[in-house]
Amino acid sequence: MNSWNEELFYDKRCLRTREGKLLFGPCGDRLAVDILDPQPGFRGCIDFIHKMNITELFTVECSERLLWDEMDVMWYPTYMTMSYESEKISFRERKTIVAQDIAVSLMCWENKSDKNLRLALRSQPEGFTDSENAIFDAQTIGSSETYAGILKESGELRFGIRIGIATYWNWSVQELIVRPKECVTLYVASAVGNLMGDMSENIDELSSRTVYFLENAQKRGAQAAFEELLADNRKFYEAAPRFICDDRAMNACWKYRWYILKNSMCRPQMGRFQGTVMYEGRDHRMRKTPLSPYGWEFSKLIPLSTPLQVTDLRWHPFHKITKEIIQSAFAAQDEDGLILSAYVEGEQKSYANYMIYAIWQHYLVEGDKHFLEGLLPAMERYISGHEKCYGNDKDGLLIERTHALTGKEYQPSYWYFKGFLELGRYPDNPKDKTYFTPLKRVDRSAYHYLNLMALSNIMRVLGKEKEKIYLDKAQRVKKDILEKMWDSETGYFYDLHYETDEKAMVRNIVGIYPFWAQMTQEEHNDGILPLIDREAFHTGSGFSTVSKDCPVFSPDGGWKGNYFKGRNGCVWCGPSWPYTTGIALEALGLESQKRGHIFDSHFDELLTEYTGEHFRDKDWRRPYLVEHYNPISGERLSDEVDYNHSFWLDIVVRFVAGVTVEEECVKIEPLATHLSWWRLTQLQIRGHKLDITCSEQAENGKRLHVCVDDEREYETNFGDVLYIKL
Repeated sequence: MNSWNEELFYDKRCLRTREGKLLFGPCGDRLAVDILDPQPGFRGCIDFIHKMNITELFTVECSERLLWDEMDVMWYPTYMTMSYESEKISFRERKTIVAQDIAVSLMCWENKSDKNLRLALRSQPEGFTDSENAIFDAQTIGSSETYAGILKESGELRFGIRIGIATYWNWSVQELIVRPKECVTLYVASAVGNLMGDMSENIDELSSRTVYFLENAQKRGAQAAFEELLADNRKFYEAAPRFICDDRAMNACWKYRWYILKNSMCRPQMGRFQGTVMYEGRDHRMRKTPLSPYGWEFSKLIPLSTPLQVTDLRWHPFHKITKEIIQSAFAAQDEDGLILSAYVEGEQKSYANYMIYAIWQHYLVEGDKHFLEGLLPAMERYISGHEKCYGNDKDGLLIERTHALTGKEYQPSYWYFKGFLELGRYPDNPKDKTYFTPLKRVDRSAYHYLNLMALSNIMRVLGKEKEKIYLDKAQRVKKDILEKMWDSETGYFYDLHYETDEKAMVRNIVGIYPFWAQMTQEEHNDGILPLIDREAFHTGSGFSTVSKDCPVFSPDGGWKGNYFKGRNGCVWCGPSWPYTTGIALEALGLESQKRGHIFDSHFDELLTEYTGEHFRDKDWRRPYLVEHYNPISGERLSDEVDYNHSFWLDIVVRFVAGVTVEEECVKIEPLATHLSWWRLTQLQIRGHKLDITCSEQAENGKRLHVCVDDEREYETNFGDVLYIKL
């Protein structure tokens, strides 16, 4: 695990838009940090389940005035360190949050002055009231120690949550004196729980949970106890497959992407989300009113993103987590079978997604038919719901009537017919509904095709008679996409007018989705070329969302100079989204494998660009992925740091290491990249472990070596395709 912290760290990691407000790595099942003030303990904006904006768990106040802005801070995935040094005081702190929703701090204070120093434990979260007795008699758990603490309770909040906080430290008094030249060690723990709901806790339980950590520190020593907490935090990372190569940015990005997944997990244990749910991110832009979240946020289920998250997470051997995330998504189905954006209680809108295809891809890696069987009714409802709500009587294509619900707000094709064709220009205000036209969308229809094909495959492996029903539906969608959406004159796929089937002649990034869905034929080959054309989508940093020749192409996020959604708002008429960059890269990689590796060098260049977007100023020592970017300059256009609606790990596994899991075997066919060597190890596929190495040998060129279960070994020249039966 040391390598994770050696290569994934960040000196004073804070928000671009709120300098000085610190970001924090670890989170619990329900407890997470939004931002912290640079002070001892946990003060800032702290989240419980969804955004509750707890202003403070605890801090330690010092009688000596300290310049905390001068503190040295280091961010790691599993903890944070703080240090401060002056002529009078030396301060060191390590802090973390563990799965049981306990925030823990280990502090060392040294009084270097000739006067007494007073330290006081404080817990003053806004909107909370004091609970009863805050002196915990540890004799009830077999100890002679007594600990001083502070107990807090909130009133009933949104979603039927009432928060309790139990904070204790390893002293029997709430204030202590540190004499001149004396050094003291403080161990502070704060447990947070829900005092209402399905799995309601009480203050006594939270107190016992907190004091357990203090007891462990007394018995084993504070440092050893803290290391035990870090070992618990590291389990997810240590179990993940490992990738290492001669590119430090890729090494750091591999670790960072696992961190993004871990940081976005929550186990609310209430309402519809009894198990793990994956959030789209830990958003930082909401209003920070204590205990009263207001505004758009991403710390909830958003179904557009769930399949992208599963696409990466399927490679982690903790498949129980991935299954719970999938089940949580279906727990948010509406009466039509659509998956809604959702909290523990309360629903919002649905979004286009490829959920069933992601489930099929996960099955190929894990192989659990029983899990598929249990999901079958929900998946069939999902398909019928999309046909009912988005289908039409003329063909198998899906119609989108609300542009935001494919996750690609303000793509210009919606304004092509009543704007560009009728007016001769795009409207100045795309919010004017006069100029909007519903569309048969390439992305929705491609998702539908993949979902139908996946459900047909699932029916087949489960021995169900409905296999052919879904296969026939998929073939109809494929036929309609290829015949109606393809334009042979310009060589691209386009959205269609929802009634007339006239093409909206706007090259949106979704026009490459048929290549991603692997439905195209030789006559369509040139349709992938705009991805590598610098006058189309290959604009310098990821892929632009529309081609540069679009009249409303706006790389900095506005619409014809109008920033009606603010400087960081979602406007898909130019900016680059990791969401579609990942899909486009997969399409390019698949086409390169299919067509004799002719696009390998372009894939490598674009993957390097995409990897660079994960770091501030492309500095691998500063991980900082956000929602969208200027596709020319790479400037960050948003500040939802550690944003989780894309995939990257899967691209490395599938194309850099070349691993494709088929039903009967594993195919190894890497693309040629700038890497001179790489190793992918601990890759778990259907109960087998694969270790794959690419090395450069002077006499033989590059060679591939594959070891299965530390027993079977295979070796071949790089460029040869290797098939391994498991």
